[in-house]
This record gives sequence, structure tokens and C-alpha cells, in this order.
Amino acid sequence: MVDKMSNVNSLPAFVLPATPDELKDNLNTPNIKVIAEQKPEDKDYSILGGGDIAFPLILSAACYFRHQLIASVIIGLSSVVGLVLVYFIQEKILHGKPMPALPPLAATTFIAFLFVTYVL
Repeated sequence: MVDKMSNVNSLPAFVLPATPDELKDNLNTPNIKVIAEQKPEDKDYSILGGGDIAFPLILSAACYFRHQLIASVIIGLSSVVGLVLVYFIQEKILHGKPMPALPPLAATTFIAFLFVTYVL
């Protein structure tokens, strides 16, 4: 999907650098197409799709209106745990190879949703 979207000027995704020092880099300098074509072991960036962020945000908003602020915060924290889990799996287990982020994110946010719905 990144290959198809890399031909346009705006990519509906978050491009995360490998090290905190690279947060200052200008994203116009490394072309999105160049980032997408790099081999997994050579990548300096991780690409997180917009849908991977939209799912926890929508679930968090729905929980806010149904269960108040604490439920929304719990869903948000569980999505951060899911993102850390995705990063761990991608970097440590798959050695930088691409993977879909939504399954671990959906699992952690769904567990938090069940907690919010039946425990709180």
C-alpha cells in the first residue's frame, strides 16, 4: 500500500525515525518513494498508516461518550501499549521487516474495551 501511495506528495501516514536525533529531519528531503523502496534492514524510518491511528481514536471517542473520560484514557493508554508491542515485534522479532500494525493494536484496545465495558 505504501508503494501505491508513495507516488503522491502527501502520504496519509506517520513516518517515524529510527532514532530520536532524526526527529529534526525534514521529511521533504528524503522522498517518500525513497523511504518506501528501502530494504527492511536498511530503513531509517518506520511508516505507521493513518488507519492504525484512526481505529484507537474512534474507539476512544466512542468510549468517552458512553463511559466518560477515564474509559477514553484507558483505551488511549492501551493503544500506546499496542504501538510499543508493534514496534517490539517489528524490530526485535522480524528484524525491521514490514508488518501490519492493526492486529496488535486491535487486540490491546479490544482488551481495554472489554475491561472498560464490564469492569468499570
